Amino acid sequence: MVVCLALATLIGLVNGLVVTYTRVALFVATLASAMLLDGVALLVLDGMSVTIGDRMSALGNDEIAGVPYLTVVAVLVLALTGVTMRFTTFGRDAFAMGGNEHVARLSGINVDGRKLALYALAGVLAGLAGLMLLSGSAPPPPTPPDCRRS
Repeated sequence: MVVCLALATLIGLVNGLVVTYTRVALFVATLASAMLLDGVALLVLDGMSVTIGDRMSALGNDEIAGVPYLTVVAVLVLALTGVTMRFTTFGRDAFAMGGNEHVARLSGINVDGRKLALYALAGVLAGLAGLMLLSGSAPPPPTPPDCRRS
C-alpha cells in the first residue's frame, strides 16, 4: 500500500512538473500520462487480469459500528481536505491560484511550488482511491465442488 501511494504521488508530481515548467495544457498532460500508464500496465501484465484475492478485503468489506471502513476513510479524507482548504495558508493559496494564478503570483504566493504540491496531493489521493476501489472488489466466487457421482 505504501509503495502504491508513493508511486501515485510521484506520478502526480511528474504531471505537476510537466504542467508547471513546460506550459503544456493540464488536460493534455494528464490525459497523456494516463494513456502512457495504461499502455505500461498492459505491457507489464501482458493483457492478463490480476487480482489480489482477499488480502485487502477487510478494508473493503468490514464495518465499524455498522459503517463500512471505506465510508470512514472517505469521510476522514473529505474532512481533512475541508479543514486544510478552509483554515490553512496552503488552502487559501490554492483558492487564490484557482481564482487567478497571475494575481496570486503578484501577491507573493509561490505558485510553482504550491502547484507541484497540489499535483502530488492529487496523485496520492488518486492512489488512495485506487486502493479503496481495489479493496472493495469482491473476491472471485469459489469454485463449485465436483458434482459427479463416483
